[in-house]
Amino acid sequence: MERMTNLFGVAAVIASLIFVGLELRLTRQLAVIETEWQLMNNYASWNESTIECPECYTANYSEEMGYDQYWRNYAIIVRALNTWQGSEIAYENGLLSDRSFNMWYHDANLMIEEANQAGTIQIWLETMEGQADWSDSIVFQYLYKIIDG
Repeated sequence: MERMTNLFGVAAVIASLIFVGLELRLTRQLAVIETEWQLMNNYASWNESTIECPECYTANYSEEMGYDQYWRNYAIIVRALNTWQGSEIAYENGLLSDRSFNMWYHDANLMIEEANQAGTIQIWLETMEGQADWSDSIVFQYLYKIIDG
């Protein structure tokens, strides 16, 4: 009888561990879905803002550029870097798929191409140098590569 009780106890512990494992797996899946959802919402919000006020999100540079214009350009750059750095952190922690992470490469190419045309590359470089701790990240390495390219 005691042996039977012990077997039931062991079986109950094993069943509990299986359920805990399944629950952890489901929790991880939900975290991945939530991260991808938040990233897509960030991109959607950015696109919506651009549609509503295209001139607000068009980088431009002139020697006579005022304080407000400089900080508007800076804000565009910081928003891009924050989005991309966030996606890199999520990717490195297994919370973002390759497909979703790789979206930023296309974004970066477009933004750096626009920065070259608008003359705001120097602001990009200054902003990136201000975040030197990120210089070894995938995002920064790629940005330096296409800027120097």
